[in-house]
Amino acid sequence: SRAALRVPLVLVLHAGYAWIGVGQLLLAAAHFGLPVAESTALHALTIGVIGTMTLGMMERVALGHTGRAVVASRLATLAILLMLIAPFARLSALVLPARYWMLSVQVAGTLFSLAFVVYLIAFARVLLTSRADGQAG
Repeated sequence: SRAALRVPLVLVLHAGYAWIGVGQLLLAAAHFGLPVAESTALHALTIGVIGTMTLGMMERVALGHTGRAVVASRLATLAILLMLIAPFARLSALVLPARYWMLSVQVAGTLFSLAFVVYLIAFARVLLTSRADGQAG
């Protein structure tokens, strides 16, 4: 629903699910001989699905299991945005001249890595301190 678009910690999960379809369509295109590299399709699945779902769940679980409100901070939202952009950077190789293939891989890898670095910065204190609600765990 439209409400999901306003909640980054829900949006990232929907985006991850959407990449399942995109990745499978690209994989089918590659197998049917269309000009789509199988590695591009696999990157849509790995970066798009695994990256977004992993980061989204890491953020939700870190907040929920530490007794905090499950609301993304600005840094957490930045991590999500970096992860959401990464698969598009990789898939840009489908429309760019072949000489930009490696650049698309490097940009996507950098965005993917930066998303997790930003996550670490945003959640280090959350994960290294006691629960906010004072409960055990």
